[in-house]
Amino acid sequence: MEYEIEKTESFDKWLKKLRDRKAVLAITASMLCGGDKSTQKKDINKAKEIAQTI
Repeated sequence: MEYEIEKTESFDKWLKKLRDRKAVLAITASMLCGGDKSTQKKDINKAKEIAQTI
């Protein structure tokens, strides 16, 4: 399964300005968990894995 994340330039700028790193991680994880119910658990685990590397 392949994913593509689409974001706008204004969102990118806004996210970079956030000082709260936990908030940035939570937002990033939420964006990555956008799959359907059949892959939800796998998607959440992957998002958590990615969040720990940031």
